[in-house]
Amino acid sequence: MRIVYFLLGYVDVFICQGDVAFILNLCMYYTVPYSKFRICEDGGVIMRFKRCDYKKIVAECEKQGVEICRCGDGGIPYIAEKYKCRFGIMLGVLCSVLMVMYFNSFLWDVRIVGNNSITASEIKSTLDGYGVRVGVNKNKIDTHDIENKILIESDKISWISINIQGNIANVEIRENIKGRDDNKTKFANIVAKKSGVIEYTEIYNGNVAVRAGQYVNEGDLLIGGIYDSKRVGFRFTRASGRVYARTVEEIVIKIPLEYEEKEYSGVVKYEKNLNFFGFSLKISKKVWNSEGFYDTINRVEEYDLLSGIHIPVYSQKTSYHEYKYVKRQRNYDEAERLAYFELSRKISELGEIELIKKSISTTATDSELILVCTLTCIEDISTVAEFDVDLSLCD
Repeated sequence: MRIVYFLLGYVDVFICQGDVAFILNLCMYYTVPYSKFRICEDGGVIMRFKRCDYKKIVAECEKQGVEICRCGDGGIPYIAEKYKCRFGIMLGVLCSVLMVMYFNSFLWDVRIVGNNSITASEIKSTLDGYGVRVGVNKNKIDTHDIENKILIESDKISWISINIQGNIANVEIRENIKGRDDNKTKFANIVAKKSGVIEYTEIYNGNVAVRAGQYVNEGDLLIGGIYDSKRVGFRFTRASGRVYARTVEEIVIKIPLEYEEKEYSGVVKYEKNLNFFGFSLKISKKVWNSEGFYDTINRVEEYDLLSGIHIPVYSQKTSYHEYKYVKRQRNYDEAERLAYFELSRKISELGEIELIKKSISTTATDSELILVCTLTCIEDISTVAEFDVDLSLCD
């Protein structure tokens, strides 16, 4: 909802299908804006007009004998009519509007994107030290100077961009990839992560410990990071390479013939909250019991100033859709289709493999279908196993 409708008041009207073209032409002729255009099931539409424009539309419709149905209204004028004897409320609303206009020059939110290992709170703490935080005057923030200082002083951030749009500071960062150079200085072996028969090897660094046709178990040494020389003694390095082996993988999938499924009762309950500058105000009472099962759907409606500037004020409508679990039965064919679908997903998760042979068998009991798939494939079974060495003992 644009805040101009709230300030000037608005009216929602229902228009029959046959009169829609007349109303749209009328709006075009008098340059009357409208919003919330919604088509109903019977072909009619619902439109929202500002209060002053609604009076103009009604006057023209009466002249032409066209009927429109008023189905809702809202905004400050209607609130004022309802609470016209309670001047404190109206004064509070006016003060709120003036505060929003005044604080338009201040920063109301800092949004962080691009961070993975660094937490958003840690980044906000760093920005806070340079004056980028909620509540400061956005016109006094020198984004380029702050970006340069953070890049110079932080060893966790390799690139940063601070872009202030409206009252929001959008901060995008790129993190330094830590540990790569450090890992290269650590010693390591290459060991087998699963059992198999060696097919071939690709050695980049280290001392190969297996040969083609050899059977290895999980954890066996494939490429060593230790060289033993009679002339210079032991020498340590970081082994690297790939070792491909013929492996056998068995995948077992069980699909129950009886299962539980959600069944919605059609009961929908609502709660409404107004978020004003970070503070949440509940504007509807919770009059229902939370026992049972509900799917929760949150819908957020933001508000803009007359100039289209975003303000940190939005309403949140939460709907709770009641459901229960009911028992269903699936036949053998349905269970088999689900089993093959799950098998395809599990095979795709194996990564880069060369499939040599695949055998599948299915059995059914009174309660479930069991699919057993045996895969024979060639894959890289190497994994890094680091080790520490006390070099002082080698002198």
